[in-house]
Amino acid sequence: EEWDDHNVELFISLASPQHGVYGAPPLANTFIPFLDWYSRTTIYKVIYTFFGQSFAMFNYYLDPTHYDMYLDEVEFFPDLNNERPDISLKRRREKREIS
Repeated sequence: EEWDDHNVELFISLASPQHGVYGAPPLANTFIPFLDWYSRTTIYKVIYTFFGQSFAMFNYYLDPTHYDMYLDEVEFFPDLNNERPDISLKRRREKREIS
């Protein structure tokens, strides 16, 4: 999404979390009953820190109830999904200055 000079008109991806994941996997509640509650009420406090973001699997986490923390702390997905318009504009301006 950061390269404007491509010839792809339509890309459909069916098997990846393009916009992150939220909560616990469906079967996890069977084995660890409190995991779903914990993932929705507490885990974002750990994931949206420098320590939490140092683990690759936590970079996929998107908590819609704490979207501002997601934009501030996660480095990969907000840029990939163009959710930070100020950064996208900055890159476009830099690209124009280089060209």
